[in-house]
Amino acid sequence: MRNIAPRQRQMELLSFRPIRKNSLRGFCSVRLPNGLLIHDIPVLTSHGNYWATLPSRPMIDSAGIVLRDDAGKIRYGVVNEWSTPDLQHEFSKRVVTLIRAQYPNALKGGS
Repeated sequence: MRNIAPRQRQMELLSFRPIRKNSLRGFCSVRLPNGLLIHDIPVLTSHGNYWATLPSRPMIDSAGIVLRDDAGKIRYGVVNEWSTPDLQHEFSKRVVTLIRAQYPNALKGGS
């Protein structure tokens, strides 16, 4: 009898919400092959390149005030991170590929 391996699950795009503001092109939600759901993934662009990164959160001080940089922009902190740059790159590439497949016009138009 032939031993057939189960189909490997793929990352799945659950939603994409386009928002164009500066380098931001929108937010998406995905399901990883292990079942983990990740929501509010920012999808960004610059110089014709597109990428996705894990969600972050605004940094706050001990009084609960949002921290800002010298230009007045909100500072964001890491919530979760990939253990290697290669994993981050692969995640980003797959998210962008899924968005382009399901929403062909969503990432057109550059930065």
